[in-house]
Amino acid sequence: MKGYTFAADLHAFAKAIEVDLDTVHERVIYDIHNRVTERTPVDTGRARAAWQITVGEPSAFIMPEGVYGPPPPPPMPAMSIKDVVYITNNVPYIEYLEDGSSKQAPAGMVALSLAEIEAELALTTAALTS
Repeated sequence: MKGYTFAADLHAFAKAIEVDLDTVHERVIYDIHNRVTERTPVDTGRARAAWQITVGEPSAFIMPEGVYGPPPPPPMPAMSIKDVVYITNNVPYIEYLEDGSSKQAPAGMVALSLAEIEAELALTTAALTS
């Protein structure tokens, strides 16, 4: 899958809400994962269940074919603001879903979720610092 970059200013946001930067970083990662997962179209549930969070390098795991129920909350690896964190999905058709091939998610999942969260963080930061 193509890579996306998250560009929000977490330092400014953490300072504005007076919360530890590592806590904000972890919470934002979890929120991105949740939004992307919730937006992922469901037929067999495989694509939705395949989202993973890893630190340092993207996961190479490919979810086996099958029928899956709602995924449990993801295990959160230990991380800090200095870490590069990846949210990956390696099912072979995930790019088609992101490109809007499903009527369930015509606007995709990843780009839309990232844009929303970046905008929310920027608005909150601006409101609290002005």
